[in-house]
Amino acid sequence: DGTLFHELADQYLSDCGALPNLDLPPLEEFAFSRRAGILLNYPETSAPHWRDYLQSNTQWIVGHPVSLRGIIKAFGLSAQDLTLTEEQRRVVETCLEDTRPETDLGLDDLITHHAALLSTLHATLIERRNRIRRYLRDIGLLSQDQKILLVDIGYSGTAAKALSEYMNLEDRGGQPVRGRLSLLMFASNRFLQRNLPQMHPRMALLPPL
Repeated sequence: DGTLFHELADQYLSDCGALPNLDLPPLEEFAFSRRAGILLNYPETSAPHWRDYLQSNTQWIVGHPVSLRGIIKAFGLSAQDLTLTEEQRRVVETCLEDTRPETDLGLDDLITHHAALLSTLHATLIERRNRIRRYLRDIGLLSQDQKILLVDIGYSGTAAKALSEYMNLEDRGGQPVRGRLSLLMFASNRFLQRNLPQMHPRMALLPPL
């Protein structure tokens, strides 16, 4: 979320005439968001924490109990993003257009009576998760021996927390992280202190501004 910082830093260095005289690495834009963070670590349905993961993140992102409506809104999906039969499409569109509780499907209902719809929803989330993971690999964020400054404007550290969880996942999978990430936060009054002990050893938190 450092686009604004990128523009301000470029302008400052240009205005003070220092840019030609400084040996600085280029500032790059890193496209990452809160939703990308929860998708990055989205688990398989066989994972013991799959239900809890859906519950906590759906509640956190949209303040809605875990359900068809809540999951679709939390992960930024629409009916067009899902490969649906005509009947399934009617169910999803009704659920999204009519906000009454009776048009929604709870997670237990999805598991018990709408397994095919849940399977389609899950496959879409897995595909998006893998796309984000490919993006991280393609830009070499974690695989290169380099030190990277992440600038997080008004995000309370949630993107870094998601990256930290993914770094731990990579370590457990035999792909140790080679990069070092330093997080600098602006408007960081909402940062949750309990996130700090969960940060990967190669993730550093700089004093906030």
